[in-house]
Amino acid sequence: MTRLGLAALAVALAAPALGGCPRFAATGARAAGSPADATFVEVDGIELHYRELGQGADRQTVVLIHGFGASLDTWRGVHEVLARHFRVIALDLVGFGLSGRPAGGDEIYGPAAQAGRVWRALDRLGVGDAALVGHSWGSSVVLAMALEQPARVRRVALYSAYVFEDQVPGFMRWARVGGVGEALFGAFWRERIEDRVALAYHDERYATQARVDHVERELGRPGGAAAALAAARGQRYAAVERRYGEIAAPVLLVWGDDDQVTPLRFGQRLAGELPDAELNVYPACGHVPMVEARRATTRDVLAFLRRDVEGWSFDSGLAGARPPPRTNGEGGADDDALTPTPTPTPSPTPSRSPTPTPTPSPTPSPRQLAVDAIDPADVPALPERLSLAPSTLPPVRAAADLAVLGAELAPRKFSAPRDRLAIDLHGALRLRGESLYNLDLDRGLDPSGQPLFPVPLDGGQRLDGGDMRLRTDLALYAPGTGVAVKVRADILDNVALGSTPDVGGGRAPTPAASPGQVSPDGVIRIERAWGEALTPFGVLAAGRMGAHWGLGIAAHGGDCDDCDGGDAADRVAFVVPLLGSVWAVSYDFTWSGPVTARKDEARAIELAPADDVSTVTFAWLYTRTPGALVRRAAAGLATLEAGAFVSHRWQNDDVPAAYLPVATPAPVDDPMSLMARDFTATTAGGWLRIVTPRLRLEAEAVLATARVGQPSLVPGVELTQAATSRQLGFAVETEARLGGARVGVDAGFASGDDAPGFGAFPAPGAAAARPGDLDGPQADPPGDTTVDNFRFHPDYRVDRILFREIIGTVTDAAYLRPHLTARLFDLGHAGLDASVAVIASWAIEATSTPSGARALGVEVDPSLTYTSRDGFRAALDYAVLAPGAAFDGTGGVTAATAQLVRLRLGYVF
Repeated sequence: MTRLGLAALAVALAAPALGGCPRFAATGARAAGSPADATFVEVDGIELHYRELGQGADRQTVVLIHGFGASLDTWRGVHEVLARHFRVIALDLVGFGLSGRPAGGDEIYGPAAQAGRVWRALDRLGVGDAALVGHSWGSSVVLAMALEQPARVRRVALYSAYVFEDQVPGFMRWARVGGVGEALFGAFWRERIEDRVALAYHDERYATQARVDHVERELGRPGGAAAALAAARGQRYAAVERRYGEIAAPVLLVWGDDDQVTPLRFGQRLAGELPDAELNVYPACGHVPMVEARRATTRDVLAFLRRDVEGWSFDSGLAGARPPPRTNGEGGADDDALTPTPTPTPSPTPSRSPTPTPTPSPTPSPRQLAVDAIDPADVPALPERLSLAPSTLPPVRAAADLAVLGAELAPRKFSAPRDRLAIDLHGALRLRGESLYNLDLDRGLDPSGQPLFPVPLDGGQRLDGGDMRLRTDLALYAPGTGVAVKVRADILDNVALGSTPDVGGGRAPTPAASPGQVSPDGVIRIERAWGEALTPFGVLAAGRMGAHWGLGIAAHGGDCDDCDGGDAADRVAFVVPLLGSVWAVSYDFTWSGPVTARKDEARAIELAPADDVSTVTFAWLYTRTPGALVRRAAAGLATLEAGAFVSHRWQNDDVPAAYLPVATPAPVDDPMSLMARDFTATTAGGWLRIVTPRLRLEAEAVLATARVGQPSLVPGVELTQAATSRQLGFAVETEARLGGARVGVDAGFASGDDAPGFGAFPAPGAAAARPGDLDGPQADPPGDTTVDNFRFHPDYRVDRILFREIIGTVTDAAYLRPHLTARLFDLGHAGLDASVAVIASWAIEATSTPSGARALGVEVDPSLTYTSRDGFRAALDYAVLAPGAAFDGTGGVTAATAQLVRLRLGYVF
């Protein structure tokens, strides 16, 4: 733990150094690279960028104020519509857009300072009174303007207002601390932009690549990080929010019902504290209503602003658009788009100020507005020919490996502020039934007297079986921001169907009389339980969590539909977004040795700290979230992802009696049971994925080395000759879209060892394998002290018979796997796919195979897969293996063909 704490502290301290200290622009001059036709007005020696439409001295003026980190481009589409009826001025606040970014603090960048500067800019532009419209943080500037010069404010419209101290997230609060704020904004101001943009929308399709690129350009302007830090430090609302009851102007609050940045409860609270306010809520809408509900919100804001104009009626404000129906409390519709439906008013909400203030009006009931006129051009379609199948996307919910923790830096439920506990439960019920034919290949017994695969007791060639599993993933998100606890529980995990009958008692003395099944012991297995905390510098996670990397050839989380196991680690991990990538350090409690009960017998204490197995991992990841992959593919862009890791594991001493049967049993608390081990292992790996709308190329390579200074497992018996290993494995997957089909060629390699047998699952302490054995230990000291065969994780599926069932995994082998998938029919909500793969494989070391030949065989694996968006999946798999000469028996016996049929049903929730 001490080593991990120092490593995490080092990463945190390095973050500001690598990110640099934010610097302001030299003066208040306009932003570098401003277009020649951009218009500016100088106020207090600072150039403010503005855009004016609908000029006319006889027109009422509307002023548009953008939010934090944004610019006047926020109002595109809204600006033009309002300009048909008003003189409309949109401004870039100081520090944002094309406006200047001079050095300063709250006296320049605070909401009150920004408000005064906007009023002086309007004076320069000849504006008297005006209607004010603000979005998010810009709403605090608008309310400051209304408090400063109330006589000049005719009406106020606020989109997703950010105006309360309770809305300020922890990151912004930490930024108030001198030095810490500079470190945070210097390192993270431009990190994970594509995920932060997506967080603003209910439907992530609105977070188009064009919008992401625009935000990246805006945030990258010189002086932007320093200006944003100064503006963030000005987000102190505890005092000013007591004055909101003084604002007499009519206020329209526009809110999305799924706003994850400023949740709806703040709109309801603000509506109760303003004397004359109404709240409109738009369904299926996030933090940017002017985009996700553009027509509906613009129509309603336009109608609200025109209420002062006598005889005005809705006309062509939104060319040909029909006012949306409005639902009332009974669920009926109100066709009047300009007048709210009367609704009962709840009890008045008291003012939060301890000092006398104007009594606020009763909290109005929000109007739930249907959005029936979304501009289709605003909703990008999902790519029809995206090569990335959902099964290949990172399992963000279920796992907690380092890549997923990086994605956790900006998920909706994790980052959004909450006022109560949020619970997310999902999972799947899986049932499998299969028939296996001749998997022993009819080639006889090996020299140790064992068949290649279990054979039926009745002497036939067919084995049948079936199993089930209910997997549940539970996430608990604490009130506030950025704290979550997650649990995975498997129920009836891989329990064979029909394997636990009610039998053996008076009610059912034999299986034939069993009335049904009973629950076995250990029916529920808690696979993982861990916590996550979003700190200012990254995510700190601790507990038992998933362990997965890349394709999963070495570490696999077991999150696929047909997986059987999966890795988990007792781990403390710290993940930091920096320099466009994710950097992670983790410490694993791999083994903590024999334990004994304490006096109260409630907890255990470790007896031999010297036998601990510890693992430290450092990882670099340049990855995208699943939503970003889809977004970039929709824009026709290629996406490159990559990662690398180095992991080191060590153990000084060992107590084999704690986990293995030994020749001379010894109690684990006997000092004689402790023996030297001197074990070290280092593993390094790399991962690469390239995705285009028509192609996916993904590869992983792993190099593992290890040394065991004293390999004996028997207390009192020492082997002075060290055992070593050097293993290499890699896998490549490709998939390309050709018309309505997906084709590709996969390949893999796992280094071998020249000892007999594949060494896929050797039993500890077993005798050395004989030539012709299928499996067995690869080291036989003192003559053979190397174990060089790399073993793929069993949950990384290559085929269905040879590597999955007979050998158990890919090891000491190379393979080629061409494959094809075609959609037979598509109903929109469901579809049926046909696929086929052909796997040809060879042994790396001929001495490892039963016959001494390299050719392992050719397997053909076809499937039919039905998938429904409602959560039902069904797959019918078949496989036939034509074994190669590697499995021929003695005396000229040729290995015979093996077959498999498997039916899989999945019920996903």
